[in-house]
Amino acid sequence: MSPFESWMESLPRDEGSGFANTMMALAQAQWLATARADAPDWFPFLSGNIRSAGANPDTVYGMTPIDPRGIYRIAGSRGSVLFADVLIQSGIVGVVENPGPGVGVIDLTGLPAGADGRFEVLLSGERPAGHAGAWVRLDPRADHLWLRQVAYDWEREVDYRVAIERLDAPPPGACAAVATVLPAEAAAIAAYVERYTTRWRRHVERMAAKGLQNRLEIDVLPDETGQVAQSYYQGLFEVPEGFALLLETPVPERCRYWSVQLTDATYTSLEWMHHQTSLNGVQAGVDPDEIELRHVLDQEPHAIALRGRGREQHGFEIGPIGAGQCEGGFDVL
Repeated sequence: MSPFESWMESLPRDEGSGFANTMMALAQAQWLATARADAPDWFPFLSGNIRSAGANPDTVYGMTPIDPRGIYRIAGSRGSVLFADVLIQSGIVGVVENPGPGVGVIDLTGLPAGADGRFEVLLSGERPAGHAGAWVRLDPRADHLWLRQVAYDWEREVDYRVAIERLDAPPPGACAAVATVLPAEAAAIAAYVERYTTRWRRHVERMAAKGLQNRLEIDVLPDETGQVAQSYYQGLFEVPEGFALLLETPVPERCRYWSVQLTDATYTSLEWMHHQTSLNGVQAGVDPDEIELRHVLDQEPHAIALRGRGREQHGFEIGPIGAGQCEGGFDVL
């Protein structure tokens, strides 16, 4: 066994312990410590490896800081994913104690594009002189952007290719030496990890305090999470040995997207690359009458990998446009 394999074997394997969530937050903090608004770039803030904050398996998330006084150009080529947008946000979760609200959204699927599928849009406080193309006003409170792409069919849908650059500032110089960065940023990195992990752990604790075991509620997530025209259903469930979980709900009549997913007690989404821990409108089976969706989460490894975890969180998400109400529930059988 190599030294790396030995080190990996020594790490805690129980995702509910919080170790995995802490390491995910540390990866985010290390990038945030050196990210610059004058050199924007999309960082994969949530992904198959960074599954904190209840990351949606159907979604690719990128994030970059910005300066609302700057002029930014977003350009790229269209893909075929279900939807793609840029969320204009204020106050990065975990960086500040009280993150601010969303202050704008750009629907990339609605931007004008050429015959080759290429598009571009400028973002700034005021429209640049002489610019007649697509433009979005930057709110003075804006300090970061989320690039969000959602796919129903992972195998066939193609992501948008999106780049961002700042136009009103010269290219940045070389990064500072590690010796000068590390002491100044170490405390901020530690504070970020603490704020970020605590926030989502308390989210699950509040559900338990409200008695949401084996039942659902409509959740109004804080605006800083990038919730745009979406509804979330959430709850906790317990699955004793030898039992299974049955989810049943009418399929929404007006809904561009819906999914069901699982997280652990730290609000970290369960690993989805090697286990079926989520279902969306393409993956799920629907009864012949197209009225009810039924899915049984058993204790086989191909299903949900529940063994060793008697208590998990369930989330049901619908959106983003024209989302209708979904009624239903789940039972432990």
